[in-house]
Amino acid sequence: MDEKVVRFAEGSPQREWLCRCSDDDAEIALCSVGVSAGEIEVLGPEEQGYFRLRDSEIAVFRRALDEAMAVAREDLARQRSKERAQTSNR
Repeated sequence: MDEKVVRFAEGSPQREWLCRCSDDDAEIALCSVGVSAGEIEVLGPEEQGYFRLRDSEIAVFRRALDEAMAVAREDLARQRSKERAQTSNR
């Protein structure tokens, strides 16, 4: 669920996005990603886990997130493959 949240004027770019995430108890929660004055701000569930990315930090975070996403996809594929194998062996 990506929701458009804030537009300051008609035709201006979107400045804030709400994204589903999980809290510490693995419950569904909302986090916020926003842009202000060239910086990206990320706010975790219940306004915890706030951090800001500036200049080159944005590119470094993006690379790390892209790499983490690839590993997560591989993990999920392995897990699903293992589950399918266990199901077919029954």
